[in-house]
Amino acid sequence: MVSNHEHEHNHWFKQKRYGYGLTPTSWQGWLATLGLVALIVLSAYSNNFLSETGPAYTQIARFYLDIFVLSSIFLLAMQSKTRGQMKWRWGRDEQTW
Repeated sequence: MVSNHEHEHNHWFKQKRYGYGLTPTSWQGWLATLGLVALIVLSAYSNNFLSETGPAYTQIARFYLDIFVLSSIFLLAMQSKTRGQMKWRWGRDEQTW
């Protein structure tokens, strides 16, 4: 049987206090977050955000779409590694804190 203390270490993230999102609580969570940031920077590079000429309007739209898709996949994939239910929060919730 898994104790509560061991079960806590299986969570990489906790819910944010305000809004919808995650906060890393372990090195695995920080590594996953760094991976997401690296993919977003790679998308910025591939859409010419880091070039001197800058992106075209279609590349800007593609970059925003990339951010939406990557963030959605990240949230869905990390849902099982998050302590608490994924929902919008307006402040301190006694059930999860």
